[in-house]
Amino acid sequence: MGYIIERGNLNDDYIHIYDVLIFSIIVVFIFFSFYIHIISFGGFIIGAVYSLLNNRKKDICLLMFILPYAEIFNFSMGTTSFFTLLEFILLFKIFAERKDIERKYILFIMEFTLYVCFASIISSHIGFLKLIKLFMSLTILWDFIDIYEAKDFRDYVFCYSFGLSIASIIGMSKSYIPGFAVLYNDMNSQWIDGVQINRYSATFSDPNYYSIAVIVGIGMIITLIANEGIRIWSVIFCVLLIIFGCLTYSKSFYLILVVLLFAVLLILIQQKKYIYFVAIVTIISVLFIGGGIFKFPITQRIIYRFNTESESVSDITTGRTDIWSNYFAYIKSNARIFLFGDGIGAKYLYGAAHNIYVETWYHVGIVGFCSYILTLIGTFSHRKLIRRTVTNYFLVLCVAIMYAFLCGFTGFEFPFYMISCWIVLNTTMNPHNIKVY
Repeated sequence: MGYIIERGNLNDDYIHIYDVLIFSIIVVFIFFSFYIHIISFGGFIIGAVYSLLNNRKKDICLLMFILPYAEIFNFSMGTTSFFTLLEFILLFKIFAERKDIERKYILFIMEFTLYVCFASIISSHIGFLKLIKLFMSLTILWDFIDIYEAKDFRDYVFCYSFGLSIASIIGMSKSYIPGFAVLYNDMNSQWIDGVQINRYSATFSDPNYYSIAVIVGIGMIITLIANEGIRIWSVIFCVLLIIFGCLTYSKSFYLILVVLLFAVLLILIQQKKYIYFVAIVTIISVLFIGGGIFKFPITQRIIYRFNTESESVSDITTGRTDIWSNYFAYIKSNARIFLFGDGIGAKYLYGAAHNIYVETWYHVGIVGFCSYILTLIGTFSHRKLIRRTVTNYFLVLCVAIMYAFLCGFTGFEFPFYMISCWIVLNTTMNPHNIKVY
């Protein structure tokens, strides 16, 4: 973390060691809340004071650092997360510090929020809290794009990847701490290749949602490497996230990881970092070629996840296509639901939709779905920093594919993944004469 000290003085807006120390103290409070729930309130107080005393850029860094703990950062399961309350503080600061409201903001964010409110009222499934969270998420995303500066990219990557790496390590203790273990459904083991396995999820409640958080982290690190070169901490965090991500046994994670690894190898070749290239290729070869010969357990389980004798699409997607069909049948059964949805407060019909596109259509209808896409496009493009190339879209593509198997329309993590995607979209890739730090 020495790079943090050398940049500017303690009064600038860069992330320094004392900032990271405060973030880490909040995580310590969250960890000890596994023993005494009320301790997490102390972490919230520290976060709230820090947020009120600092600028909005540092608020985003704080939220990105503690994002992996949002589900457990509360008094108890079922209560509003302190993470959400910290977002409310940021929302208050946004409106208090901005002197005017842009016309485009009203056109996209306000108009879409009002539409969702209307669609929810006519369905009698209003869900005010979800509506407020959706509005807050879109506003935070819009404001971030306004205040973003390219010089801050490294800070965002560091805070996100460091916080997620700590969460990945902390998650290893869940089976030893009763107050930690009861919060998770991944403690229900799954049979993989005849062996009862716990799919890893760190501090997330589901291994699939943890896997997309890992992919976002790896994608941001890859972009940082392509922009600034190889830093020791970036390599350490990237390796840690790959290892823990593999323990999720998520098929979508493995498929996306292959794409990201190809991207890394191409970047290393372009930057002439052949030693790192050979090291990565050697590790992959040992794991999979050696794994086939010596039957490494993790390699065998990964192969088993893809090696199904059934030709059924339902089996390949772990039953998700059946769920989607049921949702589509319900949506098409009523013209109002087809057009305007069943309301943002509507409960899931057959369990989670396991597809953000189906989920969005179910809640706000085809009209709302199209409006939401336009809102995201309008939000992303209301400020353009660089001329984007095909390479810049890799993280957007990865997130879009993974969310085809996950919900997230009103999820707490979704706006921060959108923030990460926007950063990657607007970061120059593959500069010349990059050093290794």
